[in-house]
Amino acid sequence: MTQDENARASLSLKRILNLKWSPIAVKLVEEEEHLENMPPNSARKLRYCQLLMEAKKGRSASLTRENITCPAAAAALGFLPLAEKIKSGEMLKTLGLFDAREAAAATMAQMPRLEQ
Repeated sequence: MTQDENARASLSLKRILNLKWSPIAVKLVEEEEHLENMPPNSARKLRYCQLLMEAKKGRSASLTRENITCPAAAAALGFLPLAEKIKSGEMLKTLGLFDAREAAAATMAQMPRLEQ
């Protein structure tokens, strides 16, 4: 799609779905694939949710195994294995995200993940 076609599609989706923000896109690429018009990976560390917030502001960003800071997102994107403290539910309970370690562990077990 051209930039004009993207802009028209974005406006249509925003209007039809009554969105507060413009839609964003995430592209998953193979390591070898050339990334045109993408900022170079920097020392700036990001969580996946921060990357989405950057996109919402119209900025491009990229995440790699080296600059992703959220261990659950790193596992979901296939960058790293899920850390044992997250897998067991221990960390999520400690953070107050779950009342029970077992519930956190069950949720993490169901989390879709790309192959590493």
